[in-house]
Amino acid sequence: MSSVFVTLPVPVLLALAVFVAGWALHVLTTVPPMAKLRISPGLASVPPGPEKELISRIYPEDLFGPDGSYVSLPYGVVKYALSGPKDGRKVVLIHGLSVPSVIFKDVASLLVRDGFYVLTYDLYGRGYSDAPEVPHSARLYTTQLALLLQYLGWSNTRVVGLSMGGGIAASFVAQFPQLVDRDIVFIAPAGNFPDDYFSRGIGFLVSSPVQFLLGFRFIRTLRKLPAPPRTKLHAVSLLVNLQFRNLPHFIRVIASSVRSGPMRGLGQVYRTVGRGPFKVLIIHGTADETVPYRPFISPILTDLIPDAKVVTLENVGHDLVITHYEEVGRR
Repeated sequence: MSSVFVTLPVPVLLALAVFVAGWALHVLTTVPPMAKLRISPGLASVPPGPEKELISRIYPEDLFGPDGSYVSLPYGVVKYALSGPKDGRKVVLIHGLSVPSVIFKDVASLLVRDGFYVLTYDLYGRGYSDAPEVPHSARLYTTQLALLLQYLGWSNTRVVGLSMGGGIAASFVAQFPQLVDRDIVFIAPAGNFPDDYFSRGIGFLVSSPVQFLLGFRFIRTLRKLPAPPRTKLHAVSLLVNLQFRNLPHFIRVIASSVRSGPMRGLGQVYRTVGRGPFKVLIIHGTADETVPYRPFISPILTDLIPDAKVVTLENVGHDLVITHYEEVGRR
């Protein structure tokens, strides 16, 4: 092959060398275009039909009243709602891993009755909020909340976090303490699981091959849609199923939150909260199997926040904001 180039005329070789050099220079000096942020829409994008009707029945867009809307933030559109007297004490409720803000329906009603001005919103990738294709880390969620508060003109607020929302709340307090009023409430808070807490089965479900397969709707809808909800607990369970069936991004977002989100590794964050000038309340059920009372709340979390007040609900599970919302709301 080399003998062919030897027999080529010198001008051809020079032209070839110039071409190769020019191509190499172009590759080395050209700045590639910026990658476009991929964003998937939330439940509002579900087409009309039985599943849309069921979604609207469980979680109507105006659930928390007419004073709510959508706002476009850098990582996508966020669904939020405001309820209660505008001159009331401000409080934001942060939901957990898979169920959007509908889970706070009863607690929010009690807070409004007691004079609070309540902000509820859907985390990215859940409910009616968009899902950006980025790592769903604590940083993403704290930025989402900070920008939402800025948009609403809230200079500070009380913060309540449920389950994974507890990890988000703690991260938000540690990162933006100037935006936080003195009161913080953690309800069955996650965020401090050890790295080996999740089983191999969970690891398999959040793996890339499984995420790829579950991206196909015909796989996500193999099982027949369950019957309409009979109880509040059944309704939220069904809503998780409906998100899984209708939002291709939903399982990816859940997986990302488990891998790199505010589910674990936040021990130092909680310690920072414990060292701050905050009044911290922890509410937890002893029968919680998702975030076990022992050891993740007592003694681990109480050691990190030694001055926290702990309210223990005996024989109560992880769904305490639904099953025991009165005990939670009046705290």
